[in-house]
Amino acid sequence: MRVLILDDESNIVKGLSFMINKFNLPHCEIFPMTNQEEALVLYQEKPADIILVDISMPGMSGLQFIEKALQIAPCRFVVLSGYSDFNYAQQAIHLGVKEYLIKPVDENDLNRILSEVFKELYHIAPEDFIDISSLAQFNDAYNSEIGRQKFSKHMQEIINYINDNLGGDVSITRLGDITGLNPNYISSLFIKEMNIGLHKYVESLRLMKAMQMLKEDGNVTMGKIATALGYFNERQFFRMFKKYTGKSPGEFRNSE
Repeated sequence: MRVLILDDESNIVKGLSFMINKFNLPHCEIFPMTNQEEALVLYQEKPADIILVDISMPGMSGLQFIEKALQIAPCRFVVLSGYSDFNYAQQAIHLGVKEYLIKPVDENDLNRILSEVFKELYHIAPEDFIDISSLAQFNDAYNSEIGRQKFSKHMQEIINYINDNLGGDVSITRLGDITGLNPNYISSLFIKEMNIGLHKYVESLRLMKAMQMLKEDGNVTMGKIATALGYFNERQFFRMFKKYTGKSPGEFRNSE
């Protein structure tokens, strides 16, 4: 998701950039700008998904910028203002602007807006997003001797068991039984060393394996994939695959 920030005050731009980075939105690129003309050039080269623009800037106002940007490509705009001005708000609404934030920008309001845009783009909430490419890179690194050494022996045992038993019981209770560790400790250890929750890691791994099976074997059935990866049935596999990818397994196979 591309976020363009335009304000003639550099400290405002830096503050908003810092705030957005704190949200940890997946695949979020931030383009901080303080010059309207340069922002338009950038927008033409790299169209943004959402633009945060100050309403009152010298030379070209925020509303004038929006009018010019819309001539390049449609976009979602959030107007920023140091004060509430009904006339400005009316003009912004006329241009299709749906959000009008008063400075200093409330962190919760901005997070809500960006999360809504993310969900519109990816059809999933940011917290549920699964980054398959990052997981694939992790697996490649983990399979090397140096990569494994970065993790504790307990974590290596857990990861190895999950990978070898993905079609079976990989619940936190089962992991506690085979490692002798307290389930609460396993949960906190996973977050600490993997920077991801256990449940999300397992779902990510299943999804990645499903994609591999769909790519490598054009005849493999949905039922066989579901059984191999530990889903209760074909329906659950279909629902989870669609939820995290936005495509059905069949659509994914045909698109590759």
